[in-house]
Amino acid sequence: RQSVRPCLHHSIFVATVHLESPRHNKDNSNTRTSQLRSILHKSLRKAVTHILQLDINDARLYDEHIRDLRVIIAGDFNCGHNCQPSQMLLDPCNSFYPHSYEFKDAYHETLQSQADMFECHALPANDSNIKIKHFPSYASMHNIYCIDMIMYTANHMTLNGVSHTLSDTLKRTTRWTQRVQQRIDEWIANEKKTNKRGQWNLADYSELLLLPNHDFPSDHLPLSAVFELDQTCSVSNKPCQCCCNIERNPGAPTAKNRKKSKKKQQKVRKLKSKDVDWKFHKINSF
Repeated sequence: RQSVRPCLHHSIFVATVHLESPRHNKDNSNTRTSQLRSILHKSLRKAVTHILQLDINDARLYDEHIRDLRVIIAGDFNCGHNCQPSQMLLDPCNSFYPHSYEFKDAYHETLQSQADMFECHALPANDSNIKIKHFPSYASMHNIYCIDMIMYTANHMTLNGVSHTLSDTLKRTTRWTQRVQQRIDEWIANEKKTNKRGQWNLADYSELLLLPNHDFPSDHLPLSAVFELDQTCSVSNKPCQCCCNIERNPGAPTAKNRKKSKKKQQKVRKLKSKDVDWKFHKINSF
């Protein structure tokens, strides 16, 4: 074949992030917001305009295609659901960077839509303490937070489920559920002022779970989610017209020369990466 034809409606754009840390009480929320803005305004925009062969300066034409995009932004946000960086994604009308995406927070949506399945201590399902109890993502000696997230565009992706961040074994050995429940009850009984760091919106979770340890090499816990793609080829009730041609590198290996030395194959890959900016991978199974 002389070309591949990647389709916008059959594609998912995935960005993994590790946003700036607020360590040492740095007030850098704007920095994290700018990093997310850069993903939308630069990285994603460049990829889409390349695929569709649009004028990157034609904002109106680009905005027409935003509603058709499937985007996942996941990783260490170094902030919570209600913080400015997250709300910039979740609120299209935000003052920092208005946009046309319909982002949702996968774990937040799970708690909201299935609140009757989670013990909420008479608190609303969107309370930060409830998310920490059921889906903690970061744990150290003094802090337990939910600062890792999976954001997704909900207009053409259906969230089917998320994974537990703590294994049943870890919950049992640490008596996680009972101890967190006790800390939340103490927080409520003491006028919500038990947090030793003065974070009055959170209960005190110090020394509940110390990571990393011999079982977990990181102080962050793993997140995962399952999505179902809706209307893959007729997103806007129109024929799929968003393809482009990417010419195959004439120097790429063929069936006849697959036994070339490792050094020559590496050279071919380098040449190929220079000729083609964007790489598309077909996924046949999950």
